[in-house]
Amino acid sequence: MSRLPRSFFPVSGYYHVICRGNNHNILFKENGDFMAFIRIVRKFKDEWPFNILHHSLMPTHVHFLVEVENLKYLSKAIQSIELSYFRHFTRKYSYMGHLWHGRFKAIPITSEAYLFACGRYIELNAVSAGISDIPENYEWCSYGYYVLGKEDLLVTPAEWFVGLGNSSLERKRIYKNFIYEKVNCSDEEDAMVFERTLLIGDVSAVDSELTRFCGKKVRKVASDVVLPQKRPQKLCEEGF
Repeated sequence: MSRLPRSFFPVSGYYHVICRGNNHNILFKENGDFMAFIRIVRKFKDEWPFNILHHSLMPTHVHFLVEVENLKYLSKAIQSIELSYFRHFTRKYSYMGHLWHGRFKAIPITSEAYLFACGRYIELNAVSAGISDIPENYEWCSYGYYVLGKEDLLVTPAEWFVGLGNSSLERKRIYKNFIYEKVNCSDEEDAMVFERTLLIGDVSAVDSELTRFCGKKVRKVASDVVLPQKRPQKLCEEGF
């Protein structure tokens, strides 16, 4: 499939970014590699501004759910991150060859329901891959920030998270319940939606889950999506 020109992409909004190791290469061999990658991301996140709402650093690939004001910044940032980490990896392990698999993916988030569900998909990646039995046991993921209250050097809190409850404890409980709806489910269908296609199809299941977990007055938005009161500032309306 040929690439569409960058001018066709939404200039700002929310994106699911995926960076994969070449031939399923192990990108992070020890904890020091994860920490080096985090330092690199922080450096270029400041240089080419964007926010990370959710992330999962997996042994062979990386997921980010980002908010960006200028898509050119995101492209520059990810390219710089990959190059800088490549240099770290080759120096440390005397590695030769391609470390990353081609161009990174940047999939636009096209609805608020997609925003919620994609964040959950990212934070359950380690569980779905069989690396961890529960999300609490995987350190390199933003789940710990939202549910366990752990410090996370990459996360900018999602604006919608504040609207889930009146207290920190209530917000964590609601969000944990939302995440755990998918803990024991196969992620094959989710992977088709969040990694291989550009637009989400039926979001009715996500709608009902959010309504049930929030247990509060909800509001209607486009396409009959049901969500809590708090709303992200801006969402992309077109795919690429």
